[in-house]
Amino acid sequence: MACTVRKLAASGKTMIFIYEAGPCGFGIHRWLRAQGHECWVVSPSLTPKKPGERIKTDRRDAIKLARLARAGELVAIYVPEAADEALRDLVRAREDAVAMQRQARHRLVPSQDSSGGKTRLGQITKRGDTYLRGLLTQGARSALQVALTKAPLQRTRLQASIVQLHARVGYHKTLVAIANKHARMIWAVLTKGEDYDPDAWRRWSRPAAATSSVTP
Repeated sequence: MACTVRKLAASGKTMIFIYEAGPCGFGIHRWLRAQGHECWVVSPSLTPKKPGERIKTDRRDAIKLARLARAGELVAIYVPEAADEALRDLVRAREDAVAMQRQARHRLVPSQDSSGGKTRLGQITKRGDTYLRGLLTQGARSALQVALTKAPLQRTRLQASIVQLHARVGYHKTLVAIANKHARMIWAVLTKGEDYDPDAWRRWSRPAAATSSVTP
């Protein structure tokens, strides 16, 4: 990349580098800015798309971004400083660790036997509050049954993700995933001191037909 940037800069023209946010993070942005070049990072979800546009290649994406930038139709996202990003990653890592501890207490993670650089996940552990585990399991069964029996166009985003997960990993693993999610929701309500709102999903969920990708 450095060689390509030097060749482009040799023309003496003012350049703006643009790329979509993704796995590469903000390292490219920071490097280009350090070299004195303007760089935009744009969100793929905010990039205008033509109806029926399905063919996606690096060349097509580059040309499209250049045309949209020239037309003033791109909006760059905020790029945090390296120190801010490191702090954010640390907070996320801590939250993940706390979540894993909480899930383990309620038998919501599999047993683990790791050695020699390999991780082996076994059956769900038997530790934790048996009564609470039973309630979470019953709730998960009910949520799964409703999601599977509801018409596809009537499913919420969460229900659509449950159906997709069930097709991918099967009944029992889907139950564990749903119970895990319910436990996190309960924990969030309790720690924030909020009252449970049974209609909250209406403000956040959308019909599955209007959702292009769903994360369980």
